[in-house]
Amino acid sequence: MEARLSNNARCLGVLLAAALTGTAAQAAGPIKVENALAQCVALQPGVRTTTGQQVMTEATLTVKKSIGECGCKSAIATYTSQVEMEGGYRSFLQRGALLVKESGVQPLTLASSAQLLGDRGLVLSLACAGPD
Repeated sequence: MEARLSNNARCLGVLLAAALTGTAAQAAGPIKVENALAQCVALQPGVRTTTGQQVMTEATLTVKKSIGECGCKSAIATYTSQVEMEGGYRSFLQRGALLVKESGVQPLTLASSAQLLGDRGLVLSLACAGPD
């Protein structure tokens, strides 16, 4: 007699295996947003997660109006992440470019090494992209 699992049981098994193996662990520390384009686009970071050594977040962008109306020369914005160190200073971690034409979820790399960030707070900034 052959045993068969329902789709629900299979899905539960996959989720449990992922949770037990730690493929995407939740990282600690708050994310502070500094958004120079707040009049044109809202930026709401999701939970910090760590996959391998990479620290990521799924950020929700809500476009209110073209970022050109906020002084940008194109629809490309730049995000940067910095770790907040003891003593109040910040240390640069990551920079990336985002096409900001419509609302949606964007995966953002916050740090290429979880050891650089640790459990400290992080500042996520959004601004117009500079000229190439």
